[in-house]
Amino acid sequence: MFRKSILLYKTLVISIILFLIGVHTISAINTNNELMKINENNNSSSKIKIFYSTDDAKISQDDPNKNYDGEFGINIRNEFGVGGSSGWASQGLYKFDISSIPSGVSVLRATLYLFYNKWTSTNPSGRYLNLYRVTSDWDEDTVTWNTVPSYSPAASAYSPVPPTVNIWVDWDVTIDVKKFLSGTQNFGWILTDDNYWGTVNIPLSQFRTREFGQGLIPYLEVEYTKSKSIDIKNNIILYLIEYFPLLNHLLRNIIV
Repeated sequence: MFRKSILLYKTLVISIILFLIGVHTISAINTNNELMKINENNNSSSKIKIFYSTDDAKISQDDPNKNYDGEFGINIRNEFGVGGSSGWASQGLYKFDISSIPSGVSVLRATLYLFYNKWTSTNPSGRYLNLYRVTSDWDEDTVTWNTVPSYSPAASAYSPVPPTVNIWVDWDVTIDVKKFLSGTQNFGWILTDDNYWGTVNIPLSQFRTREFGQGLIPYLEVEYTKSKSIDIKNNIILYLIEYFPLLNHLLRNIIV
């Protein structure tokens, strides 16, 4: 009878302690979420990786069978010739190998950077350049206007040409990079000027390429972090250790 009373007493004490701890823990988590923040902060350190272009090339409508590679920079312009009999558009293609990004990460941001170094004819300042995700393969040594790869009908990003030269221009490609890491094939992007100009003095924007970069090579910057899964059980244990340092000792004395 005495042993049963002791056991009942211990059970009652433990139940009361656990009940109070549960109420206090839930209250703390609901009111300030401190424990969640502690756990997330411990796993939220991000990493930034930079990828330089593996392929970049210009394609030109006025010489549709010529491969320009990218040796002299990439020109972006858009207009028909006099009377619309010939075209004077040119576009840029860019490809990056991001296969070294580990699987299972969460991409926080991805930005494509091109160095704007020159303009001719009319200053293109303020004209928007659209970036499209390419959907078929291409090679900088063979691509031409007539063999331009397919690309998404909707622009991934756009940026205005800055008012001055010798400056980096950037495009937000976070969504596209997430797609690449999720299984969509990575064929890079095509850069275009989709707004037509007149028949003379066509605004032309020139960007550096990897062949002629001289430290100004096109690059893709990706910031990512490991995917976080919040472990409620571990959070509660951390909380109990912080707020109830004598709990382990107390329970040991009751159970023994």
